[in-house]
Amino acid sequence: MNEFERLTNELKAETLPLIVYGAGNSATYAELYLEKHNIEFEGYAVDSEYMPEKREYLGKPLFALEDYLKHGKYNILSSVSKLSNERIEQLNRKENINKVYLIDYMGTFFPDKQLTDSDKQQLSLLREELCDEISKQHFDAFIRQKITLSYGKPFSMNVQHFDNDILHFSENEIYADCGAFDGTSVIDFINALKRSNVSSYKKIYAFECDPDNLIKLKTNISDLDNVDIIPKGLYDKTGTVRFNNTGNEHATIGEGNIDIEVTTLDEFIGDGCCTFIKAYFESSSKCIMGAANVIKRCRPKLAIGCNHIDEHLITIPRFVKELVPDYNFYFRNYSSFSGGGVLYAV
Repeated sequence: MNEFERLTNELKAETLPLIVYGAGNSATYAELYLEKHNIEFEGYAVDSEYMPEKREYLGKPLFALEDYLKHGKYNILSSVSKLSNERIEQLNRKENINKVYLIDYMGTFFPDKQLTDSDKQQLSLLREELCDEISKQHFDAFIRQKITLSYGKPFSMNVQHFDNDILHFSENEIYADCGAFDGTSVIDFINALKRSNVSSYKKIYAFECDPDNLIKLKTNISDLDNVDIIPKGLYDKTGTVRFNNTGNEHATIGEGNIDIEVTTLDEFIGDGCCTFIKAYFESSSKCIMGAANVIKRCRPKLAIGCNHIDEHLITIPRFVKELVPDYNFYFRNYSSFSGGGVLYAV
């Protein structure tokens, strides 16, 4: 029995009421996890400073944590992706919290295939190429957590995909946001420029193929200059493919419930160039393969979101290293849960 199974069985045997701490994307999967294991919970709780006007989330009550705790003793299941050890200790000291359960339920929804000896060899080679000790520590913890489902790998508090400890920017940036979601990553890019004391950029290409996300994207970045929104997916070919429109980074191009139009970065950029590519979705290896000419010719900075070992840490690094042998690799985690890593090539 591994740690995930032990904690799940313990939680199922508990008699005290349960609340989910956090009301972000991870909370959606917390509810699915609890439903799958027939574990009842009363609702969601957040810290008072994050309390929205609407006191409901996913059909369940949403309260400030302190308001819940006024009424009795509870168990807590964390769905906070960046929960510090200090905050965990604070929660455990609260009088009406019986126990804070830290369970890597995310890893059960996005499992990896069994690693072969060849896969392990490729991972060892990539580890040796990582350029600092933090990268190696985070990389080891990422692999270990994906395999064992043991919660609590080290993570960076810097901004995911835009880590200014690794990335350096100029006023000549041409940014391809491959999976722009609701515009958050476009704004994160601009804020990363500001942290580098860079006041402008040349161009932003924001690719987004989810119809619901496109509406939010257009609204959220409507006041920005030199931004083109491209309502297409990025793949290793042009045409029409199926798409699983989950509304988050786990969306998959190439399978799903709707048809979308796709293109390649090579086709879209043509004889032009880009200086920075961010890709964060399930089939991002196809996006990178469709950018081979751009990567080889322009040597852009790459920030590849990592949820899987085989696709993101074996297929992509091997491919880009063949295109640009002098790329320098860095790796960082940005979540306590499985996944949430980023492989940087600079």
